[in-house]
Amino acid sequence: MGWLLDLLWIPLLGACAATIGYAVAVTVRVRRGLRAAPPVDTWSDAAAPPAGWPPVCIVIPAHNEEAVVARLVASLLAQDYPALSVVFALDRCTDDTRAEIERAAANDPRFELVEIASCPDDWAGKTHAAYQGVTRSTAAPNAELLLFTDADTWFAPYCVRAAVSAMRERGSDMLSLLSTLDAHALWEHALQPAAVMALLRQHPLDRVNSPRTRRAFANGQFMLFDADAYRAIGGHEGVKDDLLEDIAFAYALKNDGCTWSVLPAGGALRCRMYDSRRAFLDGWRRIYLESGRRIPKRLRKWGAEFVLTGAVAPVACALALVLGALSRGAIGWTLVGAGGLALACWGVATARVWRAQGAPAWAVVFAPYASCVIGGVMFAAARDLAHRRTVRWGGRSYTLEPRSHG
Repeated sequence: MGWLLDLLWIPLLGACAATIGYAVAVTVRVRRGLRAAPPVDTWSDAAAPPAGWPPVCIVIPAHNEEAVVARLVASLLAQDYPALSVVFALDRCTDDTRAEIERAAANDPRFELVEIASCPDDWAGKTHAAYQGVTRSTAAPNAELLLFTDADTWFAPYCVRAAVSAMRERGSDMLSLLSTLDAHALWEHALQPAAVMALLRQHPLDRVNSPRTRRAFANGQFMLFDADAYRAIGGHEGVKDDLLEDIAFAYALKNDGCTWSVLPAGGALRCRMYDSRRAFLDGWRRIYLESGRRIPKRLRKWGAEFVLTGAVAPVACALALVLGALSRGAIGWTLVGAGGLALACWGVATARVWRAQGAPAWAVVFAPYASCVIGGVMFAAARDLAHRRTVRWGGRSYTLEPRSHG
């Protein structure tokens, strides 16, 4: 044991010190992010503006969503927003999605269905469905605000009112919400918080919401547009070739000089993104591909950093704690103190990130494992780009072309 301690005690103390520094930086970043982007729940009690609530048209692309769409309809019926219309764009559905909507909506006149029989080859299915929902509906042309959401989300009763209030108060042309993710299975509790953390590390909300940075980001599960700004950047027709239209919209807004806000949903908006581990890994690989602007070097760097801070750092601290406890003398007690303090700081900081996104703090025990998995997803995305692999998304096939910068 003595020779092992002589060999490792200095590197382990260095790892503990670095881990404490990392934990402090994470805590500061979370606080700064929440100040710059408070949860939309903050506006849940907002009163009507002097001129009244502007008309909002919600457009929802839906392809074979019979299992989840009734829950969304029920949550939209419960909205306390007085100037609301809803358009479901039914994209080549072969199940009972339409019947489920009609049953749940119970002939509410605010609901409209647009049937879509085909999709052009140069469009992604979801993007084309949203475009059809806007151009073919009777409500969208008269709406001041257009809200695009997914069929697998569901809203708190105050969600639309709070989002409109936040958008107007912040002076934004577009407001996007980061939904709170539901978790049913153990793998969801283990992996989802790490996946979101990895994304937000690269797109911290204080920078995303700052007009002084090049960062551009949005979440397609909830995008509330000023209708004039939406049309000025070309609407969905302007992003029809993009793998993820939400990030493409964010860059289009930035290039056009528009303003936007990305806020945590808190309790206002919930979603269960994937119902299987395989679908989860595939979906997040595509998300990282686009959020990393298809730059392999960037994705490999992100993956290495995430494994280092999420897995290697706590394991090194735990090793320092164990070796110190098994040793005698000043060096041993120093390692025990440093390892214990560093591990506690890392756990508290990580739990703070987990809780900020609505995940249970106990899921932090899975963080080292999850960090390795999510880091592996980023490395896999980089390999897809390096080999120019073909992926399917939104009903289309894409050959991934890597970029050197972006």
